[in-house]
Amino acid sequence: MLNPLFRKLPKSTFLKIVEEKFAFYNFIISLYLPIDKNALLNFYKSYDDMVIAINSNTGSEYDINEFFDPESHLGFAQMLEVTAHSSFADDPRSIILASNEQKQRIADQLRKRTSASIGQIKRFLHME
Repeated sequence: MLNPLFRKLPKSTFLKIVEEKFAFYNFIISLYLPIDKNALLNFYKSYDDMVIAINSNTGSEYDINEFFDPESHLGFAQMLEVTAHSSFADDPRSIILASNEQKQRIADQLRKRTSASIGQIKRFLHME
């Protein structure tokens, strides 16, 4: 936001401000980074080896292992709509905390009023 204002300054002053800005960014990152850099470096021969190793395997560790459901998620939206206009709207946790018998009655209603599969209804109601 301030860069347009700083660009009007002489080039040497602007470059100094940019350097200070990056020094400030580095300070914040080093202050709040939850990783002990020295401990991490001990796992590798050198800093360059660490960077190569990290860059070589970056990607898949960020994959979120979620249950894959080839079905449409429209059923979940419909179940949310049905429960939002029911007695559970005041306290949605009451659905999850309901007894198995109550959950079965809710499941029967959801089965009649939505296009959700039985598996989706069970996941929605946290049924085993």
